[in-house]
Formats: sequence, structure tokens, C-alpha cells
Amino acid sequence: MQRSGFSVFLNNTSKRSGLKVWAVAGALIGLTACSTLPEPTGQLSGYGNLDKSKGVVARYKTFANHDGLAEYKRIHIRPVVITASAAAKAGDANLNLVSNAIARDMCNALAGYYQIVDQAGADSLELAAFVTDFSPTSAKASAASSAIGFFSPVSRLPIGLGLLSAEAEVLSPDGQQLASLVWSRKANLLDTGGLSQISDAYAFSGGFSSAFVKVLKPVKSPVKSNLSAAPKPGSKAFEQQKAVNGAACKVYGEGPGVKGFLNRFSPLGAPPEWIDKGRDTKPQPDQEPAKANAAPK
Repeated sequence: MQRSGFSVFLNNTSKRSGLKVWAVAGALIGLTACSTLPEPTGQLSGYGNLDKSKGVVARYKTFANHDGLAEYKRIHIRPVVITASAAAKAGDANLNLVSNAIARDMCNALAGYYQIVDQAGADSLELAAFVTDFSPTSAKASAASSAIGFFSPVSRLPIGLGLLSAEAEVLSPDGQQLASLVWSRKANLLDTGGLSQISDAYAFSGGFSSAFVKVLKPVKSPVKSNLSAAPKPGSKAFEQQKAVNGAACKVYGEGPGVKGFLNRFSPLGAPPEWIDKGRDTKPQPDQEPAKANAAPK
């Protein structure tokens, strides 16, 4: 049966539409693969042990000596350092909020596996992390993106996209590198953005923290598993240890909690400065003034 000219027209139109959809999809996939790893910054004690670059949305390299890590049950987390090159690009952006979020996330995530100690010692690991590169989020571009988001398959304009690059390592008491990570994430057109210069970097801080904690968590092999003697997640011992370590992690302040979770579903997102108060500057229980009857502030 011969098809009518109209049906042929519809079929060709459908094919062209399908090609357009695939073209747009391909373009979007390409846009999500825009992150690249910068050259080593020299912040870590060594880079020779890192494996090949991995990842698509975020790019990273990792290393872990699981046997060496398994020998320790205590860990000291240094304050996260913002390198001079990253600070120079920050201007008036509050990168301290980003670095504090990284430390807080790492502390809370490791609290069930390790005893968090406030000083390095002969029986503890030492974790050091660095913010090595930063590009601010353009609040104006994000606002414009939100306005056109209802009419576009992408969430962002290709301008003012933020970036966060960071590095971390864990050292033994004698300075041997037992784990390391170099990591970088640049915003793409599918990211939400926000009304702050640190919106993207703050959003990406959790990805960096999670990536490094994953390096330090147990591996599948029971023979070569770091933290093999640590309590299993969800166990009573795990939760008890996490609760004890909770006090050590409070120095980083309370996270955004429910506000942060709900903020993920916002088409634009509240500035991190509105939902995260940052580092807790109040004296901890063991730092309270000796005078028992001192009036509270």
C-alpha cells in the first residue's frame, strides 16, 4: 500500500525531530564532561602513587595503602588549607565556608570508623586537605538562567560557571603517605547554580569529601581491607563511636541540615551564607572558663 505524501512528511519530520533530540542529548553529555584535573600543586607529600584519572562530571586520581591504614584507629584532621593561588581568585568570596564544610563532612563521615583526636600522635593518622583552585559562580548569570530555565533543556547559561579543585592525603605518624586524592569539578549547564560566588564550590565540597572518605573506607577484600577492625556501619559499636566523636566534629559547626536538603530542590538555591553558619567559635566543653558561676553570654 502506497503511503500518502502527508504520512511521508510526518515520518520525515519525526526522524528529524529524533535526530534533534539525540543531538541535544549528545551536546548535554559533552557539557557534563567539562571537568579537567589541574597540574599537581605541590601541596601533597607526593603524587607518584596516584592512579590514572577517572570520572566524568568530576575528575580525580586516588591512592590508598589499605594495609597501612588498617594499622591505625585514630585520626587527626588538620584545618583545611586554602592555597594562595585559590585565595587570589576568591576576592571577597567566603571560601572559608567551603573549606570548613569539607572538614565537617570528612569528620562526620569518618566518625564511625576512627577515633577523631584533636592532636596528631604516635598512634594516629593525620589527614590534610587543600583547596587548590576556585572559580566564582556568577550570581547574575545564575539568576538569568533561572528565568529562562522554564523554556530550555539546560539549567545554566554557559557563563559564570564555578569550579572547585582540591587535594587531600593521609599520613602515618612517620610521614608516610597512606592515601591521597586530587579532585576537580567544574559546573556544567545541568547544575542549578545559585546567588553566591561560592554556590558551586560549596555544592561540590561534599563531592570532594565523599570521594576521599570512600578511599579510606573498607574495600571488599577481607584480607586487604583498611579499617577491618573498625565497627561495621549500622552496628551498635559503630553508632556509639560516632556519637562519641560527635563532640570532636562540633568544632566545625552545624551543617545546613534540612535547609540544605530542601535547598537542593530549589530552581536557584539560597546562598550558602544563609544556611550555613560555618565554624563554631563558641568554647567547647573542655575549654569553658574555670569560673563555674560565670554568667552565660
